[in-house]
Amino acid sequence: MATPAGSTNPAPSTTITHGLDCEQHQSPLLTQCNATTMRSTNCRRRADLTHYSPDLLPVCKQHKHKQIRPGHCQAIAECGRRCDRVGKFNPPFHLCPKHADGTNTLPCYLLKLPAELRLMIWRYVLPETISAYGSRLPGWVEQGKKNILPLLLVNRQISKEALSVAYEQVPFEVEIEANGISACGKYCSTSDTHYSISEDSSAQEHLLFGLDFIGIGLSPVLGRIRNFSITINLNVATSEPIYLGTTVGWQAITKEEFYISQTRDKLKKFVNMIRRDTEEEGASNTIRGLELRLRFGERFNWGFDEMLAMVIMAVEPFKALGGVKNPALHDILSLPTHPRRPSSDLGRFDAEYQVYKSEWQTAMLQPVGIASQAHMGPSQSVVDQSKKEFRKIEEFVIFLHDQDMAVFADDFLWVGNASTRPFANIARVVHLARIANDQFDLHGLAKIRDVLVKRWADHQERLEHKNKRLANYLLSLVKGSKKLEAFLEHKDKLTAATGQKPRNITFDWNWPELFIRRFVTKRTSPIMEEGKTYTEDREYRYFHKDGKYHSAVLKTPLFVRHTSTRE
Repeated sequence: MATPAGSTNPAPSTTITHGLDCEQHQSPLLTQCNATTMRSTNCRRRADLTHYSPDLLPVCKQHKHKQIRPGHCQAIAECGRRCDRVGKFNPPFHLCPKHADGTNTLPCYLLKLPAELRLMIWRYVLPETISAYGSRLPGWVEQGKKNILPLLLVNRQISKEALSVAYEQVPFEVEIEANGISACGKYCSTSDTHYSISEDSSAQEHLLFGLDFIGIGLSPVLGRIRNFSITINLNVATSEPIYLGTTVGWQAITKEEFYISQTRDKLKKFVNMIRRDTEEEGASNTIRGLELRLRFGERFNWGFDEMLAMVIMAVEPFKALGGVKNPALHDILSLPTHPRRPSSDLGRFDAEYQVYKSEWQTAMLQPVGIASQAHMGPSQSVVDQSKKEFRKIEEFVIFLHDQDMAVFADDFLWVGNASTRPFANIARVVHLARIANDQFDLHGLAKIRDVLVKRWADHQERLEHKNKRLANYLLSLVKGSKKLEAFLEHKDKLTAATGQKPRNITFDWNWPELFIRRFVTKRTSPIMEEGKTYTEDREYRYFHKDGKYHSAVLKTPLFVRHTSTRE
């Protein structure tokens, strides 16, 4: 039986016998004086073993009046046995000089506790919430006064248990705005400029155009979290793509139009990242807590009706989660004052908001696939096809961005002189694709796809004419030369340009062939054609023709403002 950590008795005979044959158990404390001098320095004299007592550490003759209590090292030596070397009394482990600087072989009494008690300890150590913003330490490990990084670095088992408690019980704060998402100490910032990735971003996060938080692994982390505390910033300043709002007339895209589309796109992407799809319809989602807080800025002078429309646009995508055990939609954090929002209408706005809040929380409790359908909306096949086509366009734009970043400037496809770049200002195309996807407009998505293909074909024709002109000059260099035969093998590559006059191919960064107002007008100004009727819910107005679904329009603040002036 091993000697307890606090015992001063010598080790059992089996340990002593093992120490006689094992060099690993030799200790310098048995051969030198363990006392200190009057200057508080270690005595360097050899120990006097004449009067050695197993209950005390050996000392020299000058310090024989000192009685120093020994301990036996509890670490595990390289031979696999307990070290048991003599060390200074320092409970609980009495480490010897060899193990005093650190060892990973000490017994961990914490791990001998029942798992339930350990998990309760981890929850007490962890912060109340995990902040959305980063710190000097990697990720989200430093939160105020509680630094949990040492806990995660103790060993693999403790780290695994602590992380499981964090993901299962601790709410993670998330802040979402049109420009990006802050979560788990990462701010994924993107801007619709020439480039899809912000210049100060060290990782390649394809948040704006894309499919995931590529490069930083944020999506897998969000997929493990069970409790969210989300703040959505609405009507705040954002960065816009080049030329936005500078063109008047048929090809104009206003900043308000772009902001609404960009904000909703970010929210839908975030929902897709935390959504846990189940194989069977009606299966409950594993998200336990979801708190939403809304904060309004003062960028656009929206009235109360327009603000309520923006609230619904921002909150409705979360219904795709379904089966949330504790959903909560909090009151709006801030309502800036403005002449378009008179205080006399504030009570009406608050009453309508409370009604919608109750409806939303009830819908969030329902499992996925059990939501009631009180309208004749698009079929599920149309919705899935729209998502699929939109995803293809996003993948193309992401590939295009990566391709441009990997080649020389002369080969850029969307950067530089707009008249020679087939995909210059492609942010406008992405904006229209978002609108078409929000409206389940398969024809609009097909039109965008066809225009992209047509521009690429025109670009290839332009390059072919450029190469043929160069070929003419190369052939003129060897024309009449005695070594002309040596160049005949390249004749198929050096084909002279035909006499046909080439087309003057240029590209307009306004993308007029997409008929931009066709998308925007349909989104903001639905015109009732003869023979059409409509039904609506909180989020959409659905148009029907001959009793069948025809099209849908998202009820944006622009839609509300337009319909309020007509109806």
